[in-house]
Amino acid sequence: MTVNKRENIRFKVNPSLFAWISFNNIEFSEDCVALIDADSYKGCGLIINYDLGLSVGDVSFVKVGHLPPVKAEVRNVTDLGRGVFLIGMQYLSERT
Repeated sequence: MTVNKRENIRFKVNPSLFAWISFNNIEFSEDCVALIDADSYKGCGLIINYDLGLSVGDVSFVKVGHLPPVKAEVRNVTDLGRGVFLIGMQYLSERT
């Protein structure tokens, strides 16, 4: 039997939706569009096709799909090759 060790279940990602990342951590603005790789109650994984210069610990706003923007912290950045990056973000406030 396989045991799921994740703290939160992953939501099914709608391939027609995308996310916005804001470089401004004071007020949300649509600075960068991203594909949604994973989404859960406490965070998300986003795919971008260029280096934003984001580092672990950076805080910005993220808007996933139709949900309102929330502040999120960059938890990991993975270079997938050919200028494609996977950004793991943890929400700092609850989603509504």
